[in-house]
Amino acid sequence: MSTPPAPSYRTARDETKEPMLDLAALPLPLPGFPPLPLPRSQYLSVLSWTTARGQDLEEVCLIAKRYDPDLVVLGELCEEQVEDAARMLGMDAHRSAGTDVTAHRTVIFVRRDGQLVALHNHQKPNSRDPRIPRVNVEFTLRQGTSGRVPGSFTVAGLHLSYCSPTERLIAAENVSNLQSRLRLIIGDFNEDPVGEQIDRSRDADRAHWHDRSHHVHGAGRITATRVDEDLTAQGLIDVAAC
Repeated sequence: MSTPPAPSYRTARDETKEPMLDLAALPLPLPGFPPLPLPRSQYLSVLSWTTARGQDLEEVCLIAKRYDPDLVVLGELCEEQVEDAARMLGMDAHRSAGTDVTAHRTVIFVRRDGQLVALHNHQKPNSRDPRIPRVNVEFTLRQGTSGRVPGSFTVAGLHLSYCSPTERLIAAENVSNLQSRLRLIIGDFNEDPVGEQIDRSRDADRAHWHDRSHHVHGAGRITATRVDEDLTAQGLIDVAAC
């Protein structure tokens, strides 16, 4: 007796779930993205979104397009979803390497006619990223219709461990070996930034408190901000906090 295939993300929604978003009702510009006093050719629009294991991918892509992005980083996509997302976004896809630990990928999508030109996707398994390997792509900027600006910079998409502060710190430390010193790090760190810590020490969910904290000798467990601290120590600036 054959086993029916497992339902995919394309499966029609259960009637008990919330209806699809009415995208036409979304305001323009979207909240949190005020218009910039610059010509569109003089800035890059970047969007990052960790999907819930690829759920509601069509909605995610439609909303992302409303921001008119040059670059989109999506987390927790399965391999069979990558080309669908590229088609819906109208962008080229650059995947992270696969791993035996998880089927999920972090993917950088780039506007095909935009200012960014992908030079190389450093796609290989990385033993210091024990969960989802980072996606690591070298870019340069387009100059005129067919030229390129000399030099390059690296865009890395990260999705750090949900349950291990130690694994998150290892992956953050490993950012220092990226190919170029000019780096743009985007993704889901699963930690609070410095200065925005949430006190979860009294949460009933002790496992979650453990996942979002680390032990300090003489002080006990404190809210984990080591990823933010380590990336700052590498000379990176948190542009989301500027």
